[in-house]
Amino acid sequence: SVEFVSPEPKERSIRKAVGFGNIQIRYYSQTVGDHPCTARGPPISLDWQYNDGVSIPVDDYESKIATTSRKKPLILSDSRRRRILMQRYGYDLEDINTAIIARRKVARQREKSAKLTTSMKLGRAFKNVRLGTKMILQVRRSSQSA
Repeated sequence: SVEFVSPEPKERSIRKAVGFGNIQIRYYSQTVGDHPCTARGPPISLDWQYNDGVSIPVDDYESKIATTSRKKPLILSDSRRRRILMQRYGYDLEDINTAIIARRKVARQREKSAKLTTSMKLGRAFKNVRLGTKMILQVRRSSQSA
């Protein structure tokens, strides 16, 4: 038989809770990036340098800032990225073109690597089929000669 025993009542109940304080907002500089998934133009990335912004309670952030609709698009066009890098951060066309060339090179390498991976998988599969067929033929030959 099975007996269910209830635990002894505790003198103090333990309350588990998580609380959040303030959100620290930082404003980061931007720099010429190196991400190869940018379809056109220069990649743009956050720089290590930042300026401290405001500190606000989480509840205020969620009620005011997080619920407001975004007016700015999340994706920047290639011409917008160029303007930001040149006008705000002082990059010249040579810097931007160098970044574009580097991005294209890395993108080609990734594409080549992905193709090699697929061909390597196919090569292993063919090798396994060949070895499996070889083993089956050896078993048949040994059973026929016995």
